Amino acid sequence: MISRLYIVLLLSCFSFSVINAQNSLIVHDVLGVSAGNVVLIEVEVENADEFTAFQFDIPLPAGFDYVEESISFAGRETDHELSGNLINEESALRIVSYSGSNATYGGTDGNIVTFELQAPLAEGTYDLIAENVILSSTEGDNILTGTQDGLVELILTSQYIITASSGEGGIIEPEGEIEIVHGANQTFEFTPDEGYQVDNVMVDGESVGNPPNYTFYDVNDNHDISVTFISLTGKNILSINSVTASPESSAVIEIVITNEDPFVAFQFDIPLPEGFVYEPGTVQLAGRETNHSIEASVLDGNILRVLSYSDNNEFFEGNDGVVATFQLQTSEKTGTFVLVPENALITDLEQNILTNIISGAVSVATLLPPRNLAGEIDDDGYIYLTWDPPFDENKSDEYHNNYEIKGSPELVGYNVYRNDEVLLTLDPETTTYLDDEGVLGESHYYVTALYTNPEGESERTDDVFSTGALPVILLEFDAECGQDEIDVWWTTAAEINNDYFLLERSINYDQWEYVTTTYGQGTTSVPMHYSIIDNFYNDINSVYYRLTQYDFDGAETIYEPIVVNCSQDNGGLSLHNIHYDNNRLRVSFLSNSASDVTLEVYSLSGSPFLQSQIKGVCKHSINWLVELIDLPEGVYLISLSNRQEKVVRKFVR
Repeated sequence: MISRLYIVLLLSCFSFSVINAQNSLIVHDVLGVSAGNVVLIEVEVENADEFTAFQFDIPLPAGFDYVEESISFAGRETDHELSGNLINEESALRIVSYSGSNATYGGTDGNIVTFELQAPLAEGTYDLIAENVILSSTEGDNILTGTQDGLVELILTSQYIITASSGEGGIIEPEGEIEIVHGANQTFEFTPDEGYQVDNVMVDGESVGNPPNYTFYDVNDNHDISVTFISLTGKNILSINSVTASPESSAVIEIVITNEDPFVAFQFDIPLPEGFVYEPGTVQLAGRETNHSIEASVLDGNILRVLSYSDNNEFFEGNDGVVATFQLQTSEKTGTFVLVPENALITDLEQNILTNIISGAVSVATLLPPRNLAGEIDDDGYIYLTWDPPFDENKSDEYHNNYEIKGSPELVGYNVYRNDEVLLTLDPETTTYLDDEGVLGESHYYVTALYTNPEGESERTDDVFSTGALPVILLEFDAECGQDEIDVWWTTAAEINNDYFLLERSINYDQWEYVTTTYGQGTTSVPMHYSIIDNFYNDINSVYYRLTQYDFDGAETIYEPIVVNCSQDNGGLSLHNIHYDNNRLRVSFLSNSASDVTLEVYSLSGSPFLQSQIKGVCKHSINWLVELIDLPEGVYLISLSNRQEKVVRKFVR
């Protein structure tokens, strides 16, 4: 720890120029790297004297990004720690290493640390300048006598051509022969003219439906892309709306008819993509019908046939919009699967008036949730949440494993939930939220990501932030006598970083014996129930149980012990009714023991609001009326206890 403090304090005391000297830090050059790739940076120390710690900053050249967690020792460390963090609004990388035991690094030369930078696509030479450099001796002195800066040379290697073209009725942007550097991404936007819409997009000779845009990822070959548009005027068009869905999920497919002429019926066949299954009974009309029926059947070859008609030849209403929907079970594979209507008909009273067909597509993609939800409670009691986007903006491996598909979904926002209710929807650039109405001890949160398709909401964040003042909100802790054992149980409302519970017993409330250890659930907002059977029986003395909860970091919380009496003459304490009105709490209970009874009211987080006692209760039912002035609205626990028994119940103010 002393060495680490020296590193921080010395920053303002020394500065060095580039000279040849005995204790030098050297940033090695990296030459001839392909633009757009990840670059490995090596840093060496040549030292005549022993050193135990080091620190330096590297301002990132324009367009470069630090690859998180890529920092690594190079083999000269002994008992050392290492960290790399972005500073100065993420414009510079600070690398710090120290030893808690004041150990020294091995050797007198050679690489000391490496890290990775994501390079931009532009060629050129970029300086890597080491600033605020420290080599710390075991006494905490800075023994640095020189530094040597490095550089990164980026070159353009293979380039590819994407040929983009469009038909009449709209444009594709960019258009023409587009030069793309190896490994780059390129998005094309399709913009229809007024009165037109996208008809079909062809990529390397294969249809990908009619999406509004298309992106090539990690380009490593030449490609062709073309888009055609269709006029919406003077036509009778049957089209399938494109949609995005998760693997092995239900996708709702919409059938749209845009019609200049009135029609009474329609029919079409769709060969279903491999792995897709029609969900029987899901076809239904969507509101434009008058006196119409609809049916669907699956023909040989996994071909779905949809037919809608009117027994008395009535017309469908309107001239545009969805006429029907059906549901498909998607495949387990990700990708874009085109739905091409065949043998299609739109009929009036006499003939088929269909003029055009527009195919649709189902983009199957894993809808990732946001990552690393965290929260804190500020001095005013407000709850501040932060989280990371579902995927890395630099197209990390996680992104490509789940999103490298044609027509992949696009993140459009987040839903923030408190206690399973949506608080609000945020735009995709916002990854923080301050809640000034959440209640400590009674609020838990999670976040979902929203995507472009109508059903596109991810699962909740894998981490749930709960505002319990204690790491575990204990709803119930109780025990009862069995035949030759005692049953003990407890229930939690939420858990935060909960490692395990320790259960102990005592017959004198002084000396405690180990009973068992039960592992917790880590972090969860779902109520959890725990129970054990203690093969211990005592029909003479009362038996006390004490529960202790331990966090992963070793912190502990000891809950108030409970008591159980297995003799024939037990306390017999039972709680019948709880009623709160006009600042008064009325409690009805039965006591079969002539002993003092204590009443306690406290929040789910353990904060006490009331403690009162009745002396020498006789064996009969009691209505207990107590004043509770200005009790805030919320959920509370009420506890009744005597020397033999304790009863806990929830009530809502």
